[in-house]
Amino acid sequence: MKFPKLNNPMHLLATCFGIGIVPFAPGTFGTLFGVFLIYLISLTDLSITYFVISLIFFSWIICILVSKELDEHDHSAIVIDELAGYAIIYLFIPTTFFNLIFGFILFRVFDIFKPFPISWLDKNIKNGSGIIIDDLVAGILSGVIISLFQILIS
Repeated sequence: MKFPKLNNPMHLLATCFGIGIVPFAPGTFGTLFGVFLIYLISLTDLSITYFVISLIFFSWIICILVSKELDEHDHSAIVIDELAGYAIIYLFIPTTFFNLIFGFILFRVFDIFKPFPISWLDKNIKNGSGIIIDDLVAGILSGVIISLFQILIS
């Protein structure tokens, strides 16, 4: 297995600035980076929507290119897919403290246990697109569930 080279800008981005090389639970740490980043963006005048859409686009490209370079379908150090999957939640819901935490928990549950259709996507779509698509669907499902939950309690 090839290891990402953090002096390569694409590898640095794919690992979320080296977070992906932690020895345990790199996906969880990549998602925590997403919590921090989404929170910071919410404190600025930047549009969450434009940020998330741009992040998804660039993450997709990075996953395709870096997976080819590392010659592995879903290298554990590539965590930019978790970042993009977590971020997509906030196209559906506001960035409150509750939503950031609830989104983190739901996203990790979907990403770890991979219920259908996430499991099907993970098994059947290969290359860089396969790395990110299951995380995006996990994020979409998380956002929809939180939205429904908020409708039910209001």
